[in-house]
Amino acid sequence: MTEELVRTQIVKYAISLSRESIMDIKVEATERLEALYPTLKELVLVGSPGSYHRPSLSEF
Repeated sequence: MTEELVRTQIVKYAISLSRESIMDIKVEATERLEALYPTLKELVLVGSPGSYHRPSLSEF
């Protein structure tokens, strides 16, 4: 293999690896948001206008 071909292959591999890493990060972030969503939704609803009962955050 020529040196130029080796460099090209290394660059292609690096780009492929970085794309996979970015996808993994997106999946992890989505999973964390899905886990937190019910709690966040409850917090938003607790402070909604017309709500008589407003528990403090310590009750969660």
